[in-house]
Amino acid sequence: MDMLAEKLGIDPLEFRKMNSLKLGQTKSNGIAVKQWDFPQVCDAAKPHYERARKDAAEFNKKGGPVKRGVGIAAHSFGVGNQGDRGVLAVEVDLDDGITIYGAIADPGEGNDAMLTQIAAHVLEIPQSKVRLHTRDTDKTVSSGPAEGSRITYVMGGALLIALEQLKKVMGEAGTRTYDGLVKAGKPTRYEGVRLVDGPARFDANGQDPGFESEVHNIQLAEVEVNTGSGEVKVIKMTSVVDAGVIINPHALQGQIEGGWTRASVMP
Repeated sequence: MDMLAEKLGIDPLEFRKMNSLKLGQTKSNGIAVKQWDFPQVCDAAKPHYERARKDAAEFNKKGGPVKRGVGIAAHSFGVGNQGDRGVLAVEVDLDDGITIYGAIADPGEGNDAMLTQIAAHVLEIPQSKVRLHTRDTDKTVSSGPAEGSRITYVMGGALLIALEQLKKVMGEAGTRTYDGLVKAGKPTRYEGVRLVDGPARFDANGQDPGFESEVHNIQLAEVEVNTGSGEVKVIKMTSVVDAGVIINPHALQGQIEGGWTRASVMP
């Protein structure tokens, strides 16, 4: 992208924005995009990019073997495969806390924290009152792999559906307790099913329907290179991220700095 921009005499960041998809345009699989915030990410990165290039130019005026450069890389990533499905259940416990039943692994994405935070927030209860039953297939239903942001988007969505059912019944019964629900003749267990619209198969041309949601980011690197020894020193990294609703700021920061998954966000 940078070499193309240079040949055309266009700023590399502006060149990326010019070639971004626009609402209503189709991706290579023929699916029109309903939301595409990459141009906004470019706009957010622009002041940092311009400052970095100005600093590099000023530094390089000094001369000498050490030169400073600025580089950018852009990325878009899909979340929620068409036709994906997630199922879990929530149950009110005897002490008025809740247990979440779902086949959900946590290979470092922060899924346990995500489930706990969503449940505590929706029901307005302490996180200590939320229990997880997520590693035992005896009481859970298979709901697919933990990868990328899938668990937050699909299983987190299923959790919200189950919690909203429970919250609605609590409102109808005028109680938030286990005993109160039983006395009112209401169930204490609710299932949430999250379905991602669209066919889960390739068409006759071998094309996949794609994702329900996309997120975007730009990484901006400022480096110094010793043109004599070849030594490279990273001065600063700036990340501009279209993250969606942030559930856990610390997990988001950690994943931006050290990982590609976004289990701390819900696009």
